[in-house]
Amino acid sequence: MKTLKASIGIVLFVVVLSLFAAGNADADILVYDADGQYLGILAEGEGNVTVYMPSIELFFIISTDGGINRWSFLYYESDNCTGQPYLYYRTAPELYYWNDGKYWQGEKVTPNRIYISSSLDVYGECKKYNYVKLSGPMVPAIEAPPPPFTLPVALPLSFEVEKKHGGRR
Repeated sequence: MKTLKASIGIVLFVVVLSLFAAGNADADILVYDADGQYLGILAEGEGNVTVYMPSIELFFIISTDGGINRWSFLYYESDNCTGQPYLYYRTAPELYYWNDGKYWQGEKVTPNRIYISSSLDVYGECKKYNYVKLSGPMVPAIEAPPPPFTLPVALPLSFEVEKKHGGRR
C-alpha cells in the first residue's frame, strides 16, 4: 500500500511539474548588458551564461570579462596551422568562437575524425605536435559574422522575460 501511495505521489508530482513547465515554456528570457545593449535569448545560466543570437542563429558563451568563447583551439591536419581549420563537434556547429582575432563556427556537416598535426590557440600561437594524433569528431571551422553588438559587453547582465505571444512580464 505504501508503494502504491508513493507511486501515485510521484505521478502527481510529475503531472504538476509538466503543467508548470508547459505554462512557462511560452516565454523567452532576453539578455541585456549593463549598458542596455540587447545580446540575445538566454539558453543557459548555470555557471557561464549561454545566449542565443537570433539575428545570426548562433549560441555564444559570455566570459567573466565580458568577452565570448575565447578558449577554443583551431586544429589542423598540417604541422604549421595552415589549410582547413577544424573544431571539435561537441559544441559545434551552432556555437560561436573567437580565435586569433576572428569569429568562427562549425560547418553544419557530419563530423569526422581527422589526423591532427597542429593547433592554433586563442592568442594566435601555433603548436606543432611531436606526433600525429587521431582526433575526436571534428567539423570544418568557417568564419562567422561579427557579433551584432559591441564587445566586451558591460557587466553585470540583466534579464527580462518576454511572452512569445507578445508583451513583456
